[in-house]
Amino acid sequence: MTFLVGIDIAKYKHDCFIMNHDGEVIREAFSFSNDRSGFSFLNEILRTLDSSQSLRIGLEATGHYGMNLKIYLEEMKYSYMEFNPILICRFSAATTLRRTKTDKVDAQLIALYLSTVDFKPYPPKSYHIRNLKSLSRQRDELIKLRSFQLNQITNKLDLIFPEFKPFFKHSLKSKTAHYLLTNYPTPSKMARMNLDSYNKMKSKLRRTLSYA
Repeated sequence: MTFLVGIDIAKYKHDCFIMNHDGEVIREAFSFSNDRSGFSFLNEILRTLDSSQSLRIGLEATGHYGMNLKIYLEEMKYSYMEFNPILICRFSAATTLRRTKTDKVDAQLIALYLSTVDFKPYPPKSYHIRNLKSLSRQRDELIKLRSFQLNQITNKLDLIFPEFKPFFKHSLKSKTAHYLLTNYPTPSKMARMNLDSYNKMKSKLRRTLSYA
């Protein structure tokens, strides 16, 4: 006998449904919180199942909401599969299991879908790889944000100070350009910079423009 565990992932709580390969309901859908306490509750229920039988866990790939649960499952030596939500949606359309969408019915649908596919457990990853992947994504987002902000600044400069960017060889990456735009955001303020203000800028920057 094989136990099939369907888990619907949400932000604050998850829903779980357990059946066997013959379609017999082992445990009606229940909820558990998306934290260590909730995961322990799930583990207690899974431990009550016959350990001599195989256990298959399936869940939808829902981004970071399910990350802590997946880490916990790996810690407890459970194997699981992730499914693309589009596949679950198509499977739902081909069945008469549900008329309306609810999290508990989704958990049952995932368990049912799990019975129709070859079980290929999701390969465990070390937390180093997960953290590196998260940091890489964050870096990519920051690079995109920086490019967007530079384009916005360029658009504004083209309107109010078109000479500025060409003076810096069409780049806004120099520390001097950043300093001037931060402290003297308009051409008139920049033109009124006195020698004391220039010396203040010079003391903060390793290389900068001459006062002239």
